[in-house]
Amino acid sequence: MIARFARFAMLLPSVLLANGMAWGCFCVGTPRKACEGFFDSDILFTGRVTRIEPRTDQEMTTRVLSMLSPAAGAKLRARKPLTNEEMLDALRKLLPAEAFRVLEAKSGVALELDFQGAFSTRTAHIQVLERFHGDVAHEVEIPFGTSSCDFKFQVEREYLIDASRDQKSSGLRTGSCSRTAEIKDPHQLDAYRNLLSLSAPPTVFGFVTRQPSDLELFYRASKPVAQATITIRSGEQTWQASTDAQGEYSLALPAPGSYQVEAGLSELPERQRVLRLDVLPGQCQRVNFSAIPMGSIRGKLLDADGHGVAGELVEIRGVPPTLDPRHISREYTHADGIFWIPRLISGEYRLLINPGLPPRKRRWMGDRSPYGETFYSGGTPKDQAVTIHLDPGQDLDNLEFRLPPAAPEWRMHGEVQAPDGDVEAVKVWLVEEGWPEDKAVIDGVRVGVDGQFTLVGAPGRSYAIFGHYRDANVHYHSAITPLIPGAQSPIRLALEAAPANEDCELCRKYQHLDISPDWK
Repeated sequence: MIARFARFAMLLPSVLLANGMAWGCFCVGTPRKACEGFFDSDILFTGRVTRIEPRTDQEMTTRVLSMLSPAAGAKLRARKPLTNEEMLDALRKLLPAEAFRVLEAKSGVALELDFQGAFSTRTAHIQVLERFHGDVAHEVEIPFGTSSCDFKFQVEREYLIDASRDQKSSGLRTGSCSRTAEIKDPHQLDAYRNLLSLSAPPTVFGFVTRQPSDLELFYRASKPVAQATITIRSGEQTWQASTDAQGEYSLALPAPGSYQVEAGLSELPERQRVLRLDVLPGQCQRVNFSAIPMGSIRGKLLDADGHGVAGELVEIRGVPPTLDPRHISREYTHADGIFWIPRLISGEYRLLINPGLPPRKRRWMGDRSPYGETFYSGGTPKDQAVTIHLDPGQDLDNLEFRLPPAAPEWRMHGEVQAPDGDVEAVKVWLVEEGWPEDKAVIDGVRVGVDGQFTLVGAPGRSYAIFGHYRDANVHYHSAITPLIPGAQSPIRLALEAAPANEDCELCRKYQHLDISPDWK
């Protein structure tokens, strides 16, 4: 489980970065136990980095160009240097505000280095020395540099590499959240061999924290509890350890088997401080504890007819002064509509689905919900939301969260007419009026060679539609056309050409769609 979550965590920061929401990787610099999760590794080997080269594949080129204006993109293709303003414009789209402000004061060579570093991808060429798990060749390549969670390789260094294989490219990937680590002395490698041969004693380790959200990331305690007693029992045998200043402990066990692990936190309910586990030969097993009593909320999400709704995300928010409960505060409903949100501190909360989303908008996971923003126990306006009070360690069960009637699909058909007849590059956007521009886009499609398109919305909503595409010198767009709710007639969008440096109202309004020309 640890290894699987680590690989998900490797992807998370790059996704957040692309949307300007986060900067940095939560697990960088976090010490890891050498044996942790090795038995879940897909590919594990040691290797020496022989050289590192820049990577200039089409995927990276496309990514960089998507951040640039058409004029700057044309210069980059022609290998002409970009101005400071052009580089800053691209970095403004890539970085969150606090990181971008640091770069605004820079210029010249310093800014050029930051610009290239933000987009650079490099490839480490690695000579494989010893294989432990998985099938690898004598020499492999691993890209890095696109995310703050990428592992930073150096030439002529040796590493234990815990990798996975990319399903699309079949190439290897690793990162800071994996067990990849530099081998700094031969004894370290001997320790790895010992662990992997199952001859090492099994070990239980972990931390005690006052921050329950640490249990979601589980690498370190942000609010450690020192001098907490950890007791492990098996039959009549007992082993004890105390947590250090970082809240961490470690206990080696004589043999694999079933054990009971207990934290000396008498103020907590037994289910939170006493755990049972099976330890495998040679395995390290992490067991973390929260020193704060935690409760949970369990309920059922029902549709307007009282049937369970599966596959919806139920979110939870703390009502001030209660803090938001977790870093990842979404729970999918099961087949019968059941949801369970564990590890909550005492306080007041609101449950909701689709926060800030109109019905039928495409969500971050790619599907559409027929429901708009809805609060527990079943109201759409926020002022009708029911506040849930949770006492320390309390488990609330049998909540019923009823949804409004589902909005049916409204499929809109149309065609695009372009002045040069080339319609394959045209993107058509459907937006809901009255919403902020960054949330208003309900659907978007790229039209086919015949110029035909189909978009999906909900009947009775107020929409507008427009088409757009651009090249290095000219961009093309239609007018923003209001739609009569429920209209079924074909929609025709006529595109007009405009110079790339036109002061474009549509392009300014929807900058987040990356349709802006080089306007000032």
